[in-house]
Amino acid sequence: MTEVLRQGMEYYIPFSDVSTSGETRPWFSAECSRDHALKHTACRTWVDARTFNSFDFSEKKKAFNRTAKSCKKVMRKSRFDHISRIGNKLASYPPGSKAFGPWQSRLNQTSAAPHCLHC
Repeated sequence: MTEVLRQGMEYYIPFSDVSTSGETRPWFSAECSRDHALKHTACRTWVDARTFNSFDFSEKKKAFNRTAKSCKKVMRKSRFDHISRIGNKLASYPPGSKAFGPWQSRLNQTSAAPHCLHC
């Protein structure tokens, strides 16, 4: 009996991992946090070198560019992996379930003709 209730709750109680404030990033992993901190440190080092006219500020700028590119790559991969997990989860739902419904209607809308932004 509890299994039936649990299954019913999973199918019919809406859930979301999207924050209404827009600040939550569920895909932001520990690796993203580490790379973001490295990018911030490299940026501060470069800015300090530039401010004090250090002789190696161009090397520090190159180091910052490398870490920024690496950070962007890690975040893009993490976001893609998160979206893939959501897609796999949705694919596991039965097509007529309530959890699948809103996503299915969005997919149907995006497959229609594109909307004119100026109309």
